[in-house]
Amino acid sequence: MYQERGSLTLLEFEDKLAEQVKELTELRSNRMMMLDELKRAEKHLCDILDVEPAGKDVDSFLSTQHLAHVKERVDKMESDKVLNLFPCMIY
Repeated sequence: MYQERGSLTLLEFEDKLAEQVKELTELRSNRMMMLDELKRAEKHLCDILDVEPAGKDVDSFLSTQHLAHVKERVDKMESDKVLNLFPCMIY
């Protein structure tokens, strides 16, 4: 994302930097919304399966890997829920 300033004027550089900040802010906001949705799903599934949530609180920085880990856990819990509700589906 960061490009060398090169021949940009200071004002142009500030505008480009402001664009990048806006993009990163939107990306962070989208990730936090996804995390919120996943955490709500996780809580719901934990209540159904009678298990504890992962418990790792997230600060203002959310990595792609952490988001993927939470999604993986929720997906697994969703599978466990189906198996608990319909044990005859176990092969």
